[in-house]
Amino acid sequence: MAESKRTAGGLEGYDPSMFDKPSVTVDILVVTAGKRKKGGRADESGDGSGMKTASLRRRGSAKERVEPALQLLLVKRDNEPFRDFWALPGGFVGMHDELEDTARRKLAEKACVEGAYMEQLYTFGGVERDPRMRIISVAYLALVPEGAVRFEPGNTVSDAALFNVERREEGIVLSSAMGVEIKLESLAFDHGHIISVGLERMRGKVDYTSIIFELLRSKSDFTLLELKRAYDCLKGEESNLSNFRKMIMKRYLDQGFMEESGHTTKRNSVREAKCYRVRAKD
Repeated sequence: MAESKRTAGGLEGYDPSMFDKPSVTVDILVVTAGKRKKGGRADESGDGSGMKTASLRRRGSAKERVEPALQLLLVKRDNEPFRDFWALPGGFVGMHDELEDTARRKLAEKACVEGAYMEQLYTFGGVERDPRMRIISVAYLALVPEGAVRFEPGNTVSDAALFNVERREEGIVLSSAMGVEIKLESLAFDHGHIISVGLERMRGKVDYTSIIFELLRSKSDFTLLELKRAYDCLKGEESNLSNFRKMIMKRYLDQGFMEESGHTTKRNSVREAKCYRVRAKD
């Protein structure tokens, strides 16, 4: 069917050279959940594979309070334009490549993640967004489970890192474990704007979809506190535990989306906590 449409009659006089051909790229907003000291930064450490992974390294007192942190993957560009600027991972779309296939391939290359939740965010086509030529970017939002992002520099980037999203009086600031702090307007191209759009999309969707479950380490074994941390990460603010519990019960437990697993754990507290799981679809 597709081939018959492509070769349908009426194209004998069509001259494609009469029209400009802008290039198309995909940019991927890779989002995951992490932890950091209250008022501090998350830490990065090796995982034994030669690559980096985000984790929390304890410093000082064991009683130091930690808080959930929404984290984004950024890469430092090794080529012009914007050489040595931090940017979202992505790349050009080939003439015979599908958009989402390209985005997923880039996600696997830059973050070593396959099969993650991904949705198309928006199309960014500002005439002056790229100094090389007219380039239209289709941005994707990828939600990756906590601890699953691994990365290493590639052919077109010299470094890669996870950055905490910090909402300050002066606006959103991205901070890494290496002490690097970046304002959105200091990123390459229009990637700061892409991030702003993505953050607002997630803040809205968390209240009417099930995207919070995509940040969990395991959908078959989690506590309400772990689910709350994922929710707070996406909302960008700390929620009231009692109100959150009521909301979860009404939205997910009572509707049969999740259920008690029958197990308990002490991994987040000295007290036993019930474990839950996402209910398998019938």
